[in-house]
Amino acid sequence: MPKKAKDVSPIPPKELDALMDEIWAVYPDRDLPHVFIPARLAVAEQLAAGATTDDLVRAARRYRDHVAREATAPRYVKGMAKFYSEEMWRAFVEVTVYGRTREQWAKSGQDVLEWDRLAAQEEGA
Repeated sequence: MPKKAKDVSPIPPKELDALMDEIWAVYPDRDLPHVFIPARLAVAEQLAAGATTDDLVRAARRYRDHVAREATAPRYVKGMAKFYSEEMWRAFVEVTVYGRTREQWAKSGQDVLEWDRLAAQEEGA
């Protein structure tokens, strides 16, 4: 029998509900509705595995921005449960500038202060 979200979440149920509300508010819309219980369970499992609430919300927000920027058709928007359960969200957590992390930027010999400036602009956008 599958575990319930409340069984795996390291945060109290009310905090998990508040987190889900926050994610739900920023996650992009799609043609098919998101299925709440599997999404909640996937988020709870990610929290139990060490993900932070900030990272999970940031990933949803960045995915929404990516969908808007790429003009992704609603039918191709990933389901919320799959986005978290298959750890697709991880690709939207790390900050990149022109597709490169701060470490990659520094290794290429470019000014990391410029990366910091551009990353701050991206975060504020």
